[in-house]
Amino acid sequence: MSAELARREARFSQEREAFALRFRCAACAHVISETGACSMGYPNRLLRGPVIGVQPDGLPVTCKYFELGELEHEDP
Repeated sequence: MSAELARREARFSQEREAFALRFRCAACAHVISETGACSMGYPNRLLRGPVIGVQPDGLPVTCKYFELGELEHEDP
């Protein structure tokens, strides 16, 4: 991980904690709780498991279908 990428990731982590950001499958209305898959078919390997905010290419980890759900599911 480059120094710039590490800096971005650290800042995102601080902001995620400070503002209680929800952006991952566990908080999304479209997650299928039994399987963890996205009901919209969106590839979600970066949105489950270890929390990362910035991809290796520098782009943010996001989902175009994300909608905050009523429940928060377990995130493996």
